[in-house]
Amino acid sequence: MKCERQNGTIFVSSSRRLKSIEMTTQPFPGYPTDLQAQLMALLCLGDGISVVTERVSPTAFCMSAS
Repeated sequence: MKCERQNGTIFVSSSRRLKSIEMTTQPFPGYPTDLQAQLMALLCLGDGISVVTERVSPTAFCMSAS
């Protein structure tokens, strides 16, 4: 993959099709939870089904009912 930054925008390109992956967020030095959303957006462009598991803040998007 090739990443370029131009005028505040990041462009990502690849000469090959992206493949599906299984990935788990981890505390440092693992994959940071803050970059999970960007990775998921990129994986939507690839072939197959990818699985991303949140291990750092698994309840970050949970809402409790009152």
